[in-house]
Amino acid sequence: MSADGVREPAAAAIACAGLTSYYGQAPALRGVDVAVHTDEIVAVLGHNGAGKSTLLRSLARVHRAVDGAVTVSGREVTAEGASSVARLGVSLVREGAPVFGDLTVEENLLLGARLARVRGRQAPDLDEVWTWFAVLGERRSTRAGLLSGGQRQMLAISTALVSRPTVLLVDEPSAGLAPAMAETVFTAIRQLCATGMAVLLAEQNMRWVSDFATRTYHLETGTIAGSVTAA
Repeated sequence: MSADGVREPAAAAIACAGLTSYYGQAPALRGVDVAVHTDEIVAVLGHNGAGKSTLLRSLARVHRAVDGAVTVSGREVTAEGASSVARLGVSLVREGAPVFGDLTVEENLLLGARLARVRGRQAPDLDEVWTWFAVLGERRSTRAGLLSGGQRQMLAISTALVSRPTVLLVDEPSAGLAPAMAETVFTAIRQLCATGMAVLLAEQNMRWVSDFATRTYHLETGTIAGSVTAA
């Protein structure tokens, strides 16, 4: 609340200002400003090589070579590492849906539940996960390495969601998925966003963005070329 009694807007769930990310001496991002608030699904559009993955990795502090500022709920985390930012509630689902292939579907999800407890939050029951993605319930005792690419994508996203993030960063969620499976993934993300989560997606598929995102940023060769609402 400000001195004149006007309620001040809440800080973005995750944001960056003037973010420049480097690989060696070469900048992959240059002066990027992005902000995502709770209950928002924001998409970053761009071709391969535009810097989408680098942006998500930089926000999650997996990629550390940056200038500028990264904040989580108003707290600057630029100097902090990925584990510290994860404890604050930021989950990153990397492109290619990395999962623990030697563990079962259920064991992967239980690891996500452990992170929820580290964050001081109550993990959802796994029965709830099966309502998001019924095929995972059918294969709960299957080693994750034996799943199809689409099923691994569902598992990677579910493991992140079970960890009860306040911010979900997802790199190319529709990559390699059949349309029906991609729609299932995006519908689950949208439903869970409404429970109090901020979502930032890196995507190339305009169809999914127009159906599910509230705002988009357009990234071209490491810079923001524009930002528009879904309308």
